Amino acid sequence: MDYLQNHIWCSDSNWGGIYSCRHWITFSETEEHDVNDWDSIVDNEVESFFNQREYDVVKKRFSDRDNEDLVERCTHLAPNLKPHVFEWLEAHVKDRPAKETENGESLKGWCVGSPNYRGKDPYSFTVFFYRKKDAMAFVKEFSQHKKPIHYCQYFSDVRKVLDLKTGKYTVVE
Repeated sequence: MDYLQNHIWCSDSNWGGIYSCRHWITFSETEEHDVNDWDSIVDNEVESFFNQREYDVVKKRFSDRDNEDLVERCTHLAPNLKPHVFEWLEAHVKDRPAKETENGESLKGWCVGSPNYRGKDPYSFTVFFYRKKDAMAFVKEFSQHKKPIHYCQYFSDVRKVLDLKTGKYTVVE
């Protein structure tokens, strides 16, 4: 799992619309150090998402192709978290103060992308957090390493990589 602190937003959250925050945890099905984390927290029953906008563009461009092929091309896998992970998020991550949210934004202290958002990259997953302590608690709870592999605080220009053998960070220059 990787940690990033920056000006961050999820453009299409599970709560509906934009979700602005400062912290995210991301992990990938293809990164060797994330595979066990992926298997333990991402649901095997993957949702699929049909992207109508993509379909409309592709249909104009490839009007001679079979409609069934176009629908298949525009249907993407959208991984999701396992139920016990959502239960942990609900139980352990406090809501954010109402004054800290944009007009109409969710008060939840965390979010994941909608199926459309997640379907754009089915091999990685991001959980967005309002508070750093919640992001780090998520890593401690669900990562086999108990620490982020890549740690980046944009505002203080701190970039570190975890040495998996020693369990200590090396500063990246």
